[in-house]
Formats: sequence, structure tokens, C-alpha cells
Amino acid sequence: MAFSNDHVESERRVSLTAMLLVTYGVGASIGPLAAGVLMKAFGDQMLYAFFTFFALVLVWRIRPDAVTGLHQVEDAPLSHVAMPAASSPLAAALDPRVNEQVVQEQMQTPVAAEDTEAEDEAGEVKEGQVVEEPAKPL
Repeated sequence: MAFSNDHVESERRVSLTAMLLVTYGVGASIGPLAAGVLMKAFGDQMLYAFFTFFALVLVWRIRPDAVTGLHQVEDAPLSHVAMPAASSPLAAALDPRVNEQVVQEQMQTPVAAEDTEAEDEAGEVKEGQVVEEPAKPL
């Protein structure tokens, strides 16, 4: 679903998602019933024939020359922004491994202006001081 939404105009994303969800729902409702009827009538091996048949139907219907690209976005896929390394203490609250008391303490502790000024002064480089750059991630 995300792949298709990345490649379609923003005005058509809701209708595309609705169509994909309805298609999924119909297939999830009818597929097991049809496979069960085939297996009852012709044996257990029909499950594999059922999967193979519909896999071939998908390959036949979704071939590159069948895709028109009429509503495709020119700069697709859309660019995504990675999450920053620093985040809110609220993000820790979503992690079930973190102690709830620690999260409450972090969220209630105000950041004092003196603390930020002290960090800024500590970050200044004095003459003749060698500064090591942090390692770049791979």
C-alpha cells in the first residue's frame, strides 16, 4: 500500500487506498471459501494449484506494459526523512522496556537556561585545544 501511495497523485491516494483495501477484503473473504471447495472436490493438492493459478493471474495482469502511468507522480517515489538521533522524552514512554518512573522523572524535569548556557560554554574550543570529531556512522 505504501509503495502504491508513493507513486500516485496526492488527490487519488484516498481512493487508491480504499480500492486496495476492498480488493484485499474480497480476496480474503472469497479465497479461502473457493480453495476449500476445490480441495473438497479434487483433493488437498488443489490448494497448491489454487495458489499457482492466482499467482499467474497476478503476473499476467500486473505486467509493465499494462501499467499506463496516467496518474503517476513524476518525482516518485517520494523522499522520506529519517528520524533524527535526538528525540523527545515522550518517545521513551512508548518503549515497553523503559521503566515508567524514569520516563515520568525525565518529562517533569525542566531544562534550565543555566544548563544550556553551561553546555554551550563547555562546547567552545579554546586556542591550541585539539577537538576530536565524532565517528561517522556507516
